[in-house]
Amino acid sequence: MILYTIYDHNVVMGNGQTDNLENSLDYSEMKIDGVQVQVSRFGNSDYQVQRILSTNPYDYLNPRIQPGTIIQK
Repeated sequence: MILYTIYDHNVVMGNGQTDNLENSLDYSEMKIDGVQVQVSRFGNSDYQVQRILSTNPYDYLNPRIQPGTIIQK
């Protein structure tokens, strides 16, 4: 069976728990260029993109929202 989803496989197949590193970080979601992304706080007022939450394949080609990119607020 192939399951296409934007959620972590541990959430879908497991008991809803993800690994300890992910639980220890404070994630939030925001829209950048109209694309929903998951970010974590980086520094005082900046955010770092952790994951793209989109089903559009072209969103993954946008260099502005690639995972690891620092977003300044």
